[in-house]
This record gives sequence, C-alpha cells and structure tokens, in this order.
Amino acid sequence: MSENFFDYNSTTPVCKEALEAMLPYFSECFANPSAQTSAMSLKSKAAIDRAQEEVADFIGCKSHEIVFTSGATESINWVFEEFLSLKKNVLVSEIDHDASYEKVQSAQNSLAIFFKANKLGQVDLESFKKACTRAKPKSLVNLMYAHNELGTLLNLKELISIAKEHSLFVHIDATQALGKTPFSFKNSEADFLSCSAHKFYGPKGVGTLVINSKTASLTSLIKGGGQQNNLRSGTLNTPLIVGFGAAAKLAKESLQKDMTHYESLKNLFFDQIKGLNYNLNSDNENSLKNTINITFNDWNSPSPLYLELTPFAVSQGSACSSGSGASRVLSSIGQHKLSSTIRISFGRGSKAENTTLLAKRILSLLSK
Repeated sequence: MSENFFDYNSTTPVCKEALEAMLPYFSECFANPSAQTSAMSLKSKAAIDRAQEEVADFIGCKSHEIVFTSGATESINWVFEEFLSLKKNVLVSEIDHDASYEKVQSAQNSLAIFFKANKLGQVDLESFKKACTRAKPKSLVNLMYAHNELGTLLNLKELISIAKEHSLFVHIDATQALGKTPFSFKNSEADFLSCSAHKFYGPKGVGTLVINSKTASLTSLIKGGGQQNNLRSGTLNTPLIVGFGAAAKLAKESLQKDMTHYESLKNLFFDQIKGLNYNLNSDNENSLKNTINITFNDWNSPSPLYLELTPFAVSQGSACSSGSGASRVLSSIGQHKLSSTIRISFGRGSKAENTTLLAKRILSLLSK
C-alpha cells in the first residue's frame, strides 16, 4: 500500500499533473520536435520549450542554461569527466552520492581530492579548506546540497565562498533538495547543477545539467544532430521532458505546503518514539523536513531493522547503492550500527495515521 511507503527519497510516483501532460506526446502528438516539418512537430517543439521554461523557473536559472539528460547520474558524470579530461582536480566529500564518489574514485589518484564530513553529515570546514588549497586553479568542487541518506543540508553560501576564493568551479548536486527546500541556482553563484525529475513527482529517466552561462561552459557529450546547442545530440524525449516541466511547476507551487506536511509528520514520529534509545545521524536543525536517518541503539538482532518493518517501506540507505553506499556513508560519520539504522523519508502520500502505525511497529519490535 502506498500509505505505508516511507522511502520517498529513493523515488516518487508521477503526479497527476505530469502524467496528464505527458500522455498526448506518446501517441497523439508524436512528431520529432527537431523536424519542424509539420504542425505536430512544431507543437512538440513548443511543448519542450514550455517545459524548459518551467524547469528553469523552478531551479532559478535561465532556460538556455538547461540541458536535458537522462538524470542526475549522467549529468554528474558529464561535468566531472570534463574536468578530469583537462587534468583538473575534482573535490568530493567522503559521504557524497555514489554517482560522484565512484566517478572520482575511478580517476587518477592525483586528480581525486576527498574532504571529510562530521558526524552530522556537515562538511568538515578544515578538511574542506585544505582540499581547496591543494587543488589546481579552475578545478571543480562538488557540493551535495541535501544528503540523500542523512537529510543534512549544507551551508552552501559559506562553502561556495571558500571555493571561489581558491578560483574553483562549483557543481551542486541538488537531486535530493529540489522540491523539498527553497533553492535558487542564480542566488547560489554556482557554476553547474544536476538533478532528476523522479525525485519530485516527475518521470524517471529525465533530468538536467544546468550550466551557468556567465561563468562556465562544457564540451559536447554526444555529437550528432546538434540538438540542445550541440551539447547533447539526439532526438529529445518529448513526453518525459513535458512531464519534467509539469512536475517542476507543481513542485514550486506546492513547496511550502509540502514542507509543512513533512514537518508535521516528522514531529509526530518523534513524539511517538519518546523514551527510546536512539541517535540521529544528521543535523536535525539543518536538514530536509521529510527525512529521518536514525539508529536504534537497543536493536541487537543480526537481521536489519528495515526488513523487520514490512509492510512499511523504509530503507537502510541509498536506493542506488544496494546497501554498500549506506555502509560507506555511515562509517564515514562514525556510525557502525548498520543493522539498527533506518532512513524514513516522507512524501505527499504519507499520512499521520500510517506514521503513527510505523512508530508503534518500531516500539513493538524493540520491546521484544
């Protein structure tokens, strides 16, 4: 049952608005948007242009700075590869998402620079400053604004200021942040941004790389027909892009409502588990309203707690890592009780009564 789904950081269902917007472009208006040979192709092109404006308005950038990709993983790999191919450094936190961490780890040792995080998932400033000092000028810093497992929100303003003092470019992984906390790419003064539509009720398989037109540029990822300003050639996926735009429009309109809903459920959950012996693995004062990463210290079974909570769908870590990423992240912040750690992430479909039932299930398991 969707009411028992508490893993919205892994993915979200496609919202009604996005689904309805997408449907005509699968069969009724199927023309190639790049063809410009018929009224149908012109309609498809207009729909993509409109979606591009909606996504840009949501992220806080200019529409021409948007390049549609298959999602954040592709976008991250693209911008990282650009700097690595130029023999520049790429600076990544030890607890960043696998798309960032694995890409840099596979590079030449001399180009990869890792900085540390503290036990709440915040960037260790001394480690970060040393990493920036070590980096070659015009290298790239990756900042994961909202941590996908922990929920911690970084102080982007401070970190970007330090990076710029060392003449470094900044890429923001905003995949988990968009639609859950206020954000403006323009105000951030970053150079690149990556995200995926399926994290805020859009379709899977589409995302974007934002390239700051005033400060940054990239070489083409895919050559061919010259689509997307020759940066990523190939026939544009009209339905997914239209769904992306519709989801972005709704996410902007409903942000405050969604945040209030998530915060109320988060507070309800903590009220229900008062008295239990637990640790929060995030900066609760600076974190996503919808995310709880928690270790229950009295759970001593070798069976992971999240498996015992069926039919409630909670997770142990990132959906992209099949468990291995969670161990890396938690170990990096000094939390080694993996089997007793769970991530709860609320969504629009989460309800108070099911949140209460989840808390009571945890209480029941720990009482045994």
